[in-house]
Amino acid sequence: MRFLAPREKHPGVLTDEGSEDAQLLEAMDNLLSHSPFNVSVHFVTITDNSFRLYLDVCSAASKGVATFISLASCDLQYTLQSLSMDIRIPLIQVNSDCPDNIQLDSNVDYLHRYPAAPVDLEVVLLGILDELGWSDLVLITDEIQDENLLNSINSACRKGNVTAQHFKITDDSRRSDVTSVLDFVAEEVSKEQFLVACGFPCIKELFRQANSYSYDGRIENHALFTFETSYVLIVMNDSMIYDITMEARDIDNVLLINPAQRNISHYHAMKALGHVVNTLLAINDSYTRFEIQLNTSSCNSCPIYEVNSLQWGPGRERKLELVAEWQEYKGMAKIQETLMVNKLRGFNGRTFRIGTNLWNPFVLENHTSASVQGYGGLSIELLKELSNNLNFSFTLHFPEDNGWGSYVNGSWTGLVGMLVNKEVDMVVASLSRTPAREMVVDFTAPYYLDHCTVLVKYPDLEDKKWKLFINPFRWQVWLVLAGVIPFSGLILWTLSRYSPYYSKEQAFAGLGLLDNAVFYTFGAFFTQGGCHLPDAQSGRFFTGFYWMACIVIVATYGGNLIAFLTVSKDVLPFDFFEEMVNQDEYKYGILNGTALTDYIDMASDSTMKQLKRNLDSMAKEDSTIYSKNHSTHITRVLKGGYGYIGDMTSFEVEMSNACDIDMIRETISPYEYSVALWENSAYRPLVNDEVSMIKESGLVKKWKADWWPRQSFCSRGLVTEAKAVSMDDVQGAYYLMAILLVVSFVALVAEGFWQKHNMNHKVNEAPGKESSI
Repeated sequence: MRFLAPREKHPGVLTDEGSEDAQLLEAMDNLLSHSPFNVSVHFVTITDNSFRLYLDVCSAASKGVATFISLASCDLQYTLQSLSMDIRIPLIQVNSDCPDNIQLDSNVDYLHRYPAAPVDLEVVLLGILDELGWSDLVLITDEIQDENLLNSINSACRKGNVTAQHFKITDDSRRSDVTSVLDFVAEEVSKEQFLVACGFPCIKELFRQANSYSYDGRIENHALFTFETSYVLIVMNDSMIYDITMEARDIDNVLLINPAQRNISHYHAMKALGHVVNTLLAINDSYTRFEIQLNTSSCNSCPIYEVNSLQWGPGRERKLELVAEWQEYKGMAKIQETLMVNKLRGFNGRTFRIGTNLWNPFVLENHTSASVQGYGGLSIELLKELSNNLNFSFTLHFPEDNGWGSYVNGSWTGLVGMLVNKEVDMVVASLSRTPAREMVVDFTAPYYLDHCTVLVKYPDLEDKKWKLFINPFRWQVWLVLAGVIPFSGLILWTLSRYSPYYSKEQAFAGLGLLDNAVFYTFGAFFTQGGCHLPDAQSGRFFTGFYWMACIVIVATYGGNLIAFLTVSKDVLPFDFFEEMVNQDEYKYGILNGTALTDYIDMASDSTMKQLKRNLDSMAKEDSTIYSKNHSTHITRVLKGGYGYIGDMTSFEVEMSNACDIDMIRETISPYEYSVALWENSAYRPLVNDEVSMIKESGLVKKWKADWWPRQSFCSRGLVTEAKAVSMDDVQGAYYLMAILLVVSFVALVAEGFWQKHNMNHKVNEAPGKESSI
């Protein structure tokens, strides 16, 4: 920079209107008394009128002002800087407290600051690497860095046992060199720490590519360099700091190491002012750049290096926050708990697109004050807790096909498809993890465990009351009794016929006749005696034990019959999957596009294979078997004759509103509901740890109690008063009487025909007819 200097040189003092500074006036008096130059002091009053100020400053310059000493406030700094550049006269700002983000030109200096004393950067860097706990890093330098700085970095890494992979960025191939560095880190996932010691063009290119990085077309690597990777920048030039904060954009973890500037008191500044002004007045016309070096005594507690962390301010604006200082004799003095402050602040206010799907009670429409964008449920509560703890906001997005995630025709559908296609950043819903899904997306630890079962309606008891007298015994018991009664009659007949106690005539009479013996055992079963009793001891022993057995059986039957008459016993048509697939009375269906369909498709169990074949066979005639609409299946269940294969939680919701439906006893295919993210997402470790802590804290159980429906009171099968037996209850007995009546008349007719046949046979064998032959 050049400026014209008249023969007579003197400083000019720029002051705010009405301001006085006694120490400045004293400094000016000393200057006038002891300066080797013939000088005078020209005061210019600063006003808000920029044009008037411009005229006053130009007038002062034309009168020989060689340098301006400014006492102006911060809001006039830009005006003064512009004027100083226009008239090409240096500007000295005394004791400025203006913000660091004011852009100051190189012809502006501060008397209240002076550069820190030089110190070995190796010691500072060694302490910072130890505090960060780094064991390896990627070192980035460029062509303008001197050997001393590089030697200090290498020595610090060597002493701290830190492995450094060095990359040198050249000016001619800066873009490709930075790309190579990022590709290397993307492949070597353990090297996520950068130590950057290069000029601003190199840093700018590094941040530009890091903010939009996509390795092999996978944009999920973007978060690797903006969220997960840490950057430590060695900045030896303060003028770069503001530009670095602007270029960082979406990058979280940025640490700047720069030489500190020490403040000195206003008093000492005034003492040094005379020396500085005399120095400037002695500069000849060849002056191009001025530098002011103030030599002061050492300060043991003054910082030599500052460590600043790039933080997020309101509205996601970037700002620097001092986290540590390196003092000359005391070493590192931490101001914050950790140097990388943003690592303790979750996602630092990012906004995520969250995919979800309606599934009561995990996600359901809810318009109360506690709802989130009009939705509530267990999964929404989990999302709210994650948002609060991990410091992010979100918007909810639903799949257009209302699906969960199936691989169809070479692409994924539903929520999984939204993740694969990068339409959302995260899925928080009742989405279960499967081997196929884990190949394309990442899952966290499960936050809820569910199981698969079958929902069916209880059979209508009114339609089967005719079987009430049969129900006390299972069909196997009736079958045994049907064989025991005639077999017992056969035994009694054998004992009566072949016992030596009876004479020949007695052996062929009474119980010695087979029909008498069988009907006696039949009557004894119903506690009815007979006209024939055994006289022999063998027959009596058998009859006595037979009576005891009959009493027990009849008493058991009577007790069960009373219970069946008084209490309605609800029994599902089947309790196991094997029973379901082997019956033809009930149809059954499944919600297509879910993890359960994938489980059944890949199952090797014979029952599951048979289930798959049956479902496919029924689907050919009934498309609703694989319907994706939950309500369609529930409607069919409520109509009866249909089983719905699905998760227990949704069935519990349906059962709370209906007493005539229930789940079978067997469960299969455990469901693990988890938060899903992009494949290889850098966000997964943080989200996974938070989900695990939330589950361990017991919050999921609390949310379940809040959102699970209360079980409705069902009076089905409950007896509170004496129940009168109706005709429907005993209709089976009347049916049996009718059947036996028909059998009796059939027997009567048979007896008539038999008797007639015998009479005709006797007539044909009469003696009179034999004599005619």
